[in-house]
Amino acid sequence: MPLTIDHKVRPSHYVYDVAMITQAMIAKARGFRIHASNMTDYNIAKSLGLRPIYLPLGTDTTIFKCRDKPDIFTVIYASWPA
Repeated sequence: MPLTIDHKVRPSHYVYDVAMITQAMIAKARGFRIHASNMTDYNIAKSLGLRPIYLPLGTDTTIFKCRDKPDIFTVIYASWPA
């Protein structure tokens, strides 16, 4: 989960920010490291004195390549009749 919500709209978003940062501080006190999936969380954790590890989401396409796919394929769709 992200440490903060970027675009706060509801009061619960502010509560979330306080709760998640508090939870991160408790994790630091217990000796855990924080995994940040974006640079915003990484910078926040670093400024709080935590020891974050940046692990971005996604796939490195220089290492993992898509296989060749046939031009025609079959899609199976299961649902209730309309």
